[in-house]
Amino acid sequence: MDKIIQTNITNIGDPMIMYENDTYFLYCTYYKGDCFHVFTSKDCINFVDAGTCLSNENSFGDTNFWAPEVIKYDEMYYLFYSARTKSDDLMHIQVAKSKSPIGPFKDVSKKPILNIEGKSTIDASCFIDDDNQKYLFFSMDCSTNVIDGVHTSQIYVIKLNDDFTKVIGDPIFISTPTEEYENKSGPLWKWNEGPFVLKNNGMYYLTYSTNFYASKDYSIGCLISNNILGPYKKENKPLVKYIDGKISGPGHNAFFIDKNGDLKCSFHIHTDINNPSGDRRACICNAYFKKNKLIIDYK
Repeated sequence: MDKIIQTNITNIGDPMIMYENDTYFLYCTYYKGDCFHVFTSKDCINFVDAGTCLSNENSFGDTNFWAPEVIKYDEMYYLFYSARTKSDDLMHIQVAKSKSPIGPFKDVSKKPILNIEGKSTIDASCFIDDDNQKYLFFSMDCSTNVIDGVHTSQIYVIKLNDDFTKVIGDPIFISTPTEEYENKSGPLWKWNEGPFVLKNNGMYYLTYSTNFYASKDYSIGCLISNNILGPYKKENKPLVKYIDGKISGPGHNAFFIDKNGDLKCSFHIHTDINNPSGDRRACICNAYFKKNKLIIDYK
């Protein structure tokens, strides 16, 4: 039996899923780049488009609405995302909130909560620790982040205040591409992006994506630490990668708890595995911990 559930949602990227009120809500990078749609399902296989949950009318952004992630906190729903503004042609990170997972979401502030001068920042992911401290993980995008002549996406973390409207302090470096499996897209462009954090038995597991998203070698890696701020140790092989004839470009994952209380992992693959592109399908598989190792059970 195939361990990967391939949903009916295609032509998207960066899917994340929330289970709430007997319904699964799927958020993703939508092919119409000036908004986010939410998709709903009862079986977590067949989703229907429930409409726009965040439009540019309720956002600081003009276009390139990327990688939404929704959390529930104090009976409100918070949508973390990045978008591009015409004023500086850069990607910035913002938070929008709503009383419903369907939306409409509206930005918590007039300006993005993370705006680093001259840099595009993407792939926002919020983690709330046991002491209720909020953290924002994100990627310094390779379009503007150039290290020794190499365009390099790197993962950072910064603290958030209690109502998600401000960042606290300076970004802390977490990860950069270092491993052989992270350098399959050529010498001049490299990626560590799409962070997502789980905590298990006092350890922090940070999954991320590497290589170019429109190549078969886009894959999911893992970093592990006993401190939320690092340092993190990188696994020497990806958790999820290309399988010849089966999946191409698995990446930008997130985790959620299903209706049975089981841990699941969502991610995208190329819709046409023989022609990798920005057209990607939302997929789901089981995930679990075994002897303090995170397993994404995809093969």
